[in-house]
Amino acid sequence: MWKTAEKQLKTISKQYAVRHMRKSLDTLNSLPKDLRKKVDKVLARFVAVIPPNISVEKKVALIYYVLTSQISYDYKGMDKERLPYTFISALCKKKAVCMGIAELFTYLCTLVGVKAVTVIGYAANTLQPSDLEDDGSLHAWCMVRLSDHRWYHIDATWDLHSVNQLNWRPRWFLLSDQELDRHYWIREDYPKARTRFQDKIDLNTKGVEILCTHWRNLIAEFE
Repeated sequence: MWKTAEKQLKTISKQYAVRHMRKSLDTLNSLPKDLRKKVDKVLARFVAVIPPNISVEKKVALIYYVLTSQISYDYKGMDKERLPYTFISALCKKKAVCMGIAELFTYLCTLVGVKAVTVIGYAANTLQPSDLEDDGSLHAWCMVRLSDHRWYHIDATWDLHSVNQLNWRPRWFLLSDQELDRHYWIREDYPKARTRFQDKIDLNTKGVEILCTHWRNLIAEFE
């Protein structure tokens, strides 16, 4: 069922995400100088409040919580301009398509010292896709390397607005290759996620709300 996807993805190759990030950075550099500086400062001020001594798992969870609760999917802009496909849109406009959301997550992880990559693949829109053209689409998500030195999948786009303070149970967070059963990617191009993440990540409710409020205040500077 994924033959069409495999052919297209092999053409795109694993370097697509790297090239796309470079284009996003070029887009950032093409913006007015004061806006470029503001983007850099906002990102720096956000990651500065994430304690450097907490575990990799908690850093990843905090970033994931903020992005999935504060960013929306840009349905209207995706066919009109390129900006929704970049982390700049996810940051400045509070909305983007999957590529922009994945890029911002990867970028923020990198800023706090967490190894992360953006994955390019396909995602099925139904549980049992029969035809790729009808039931699947090109998609982007992330992989992170945790303190156990193992890699896991993260799809923030599919978890947008599905998490809340009282019930930290995102569906598409820290999954193995096997658990990501509705996604397809060229596996040899990316790290292997062989195991299921078993540990529980406890987030401090008050701390999460403070971080979300801090994010909203920072993003408001772009309005």
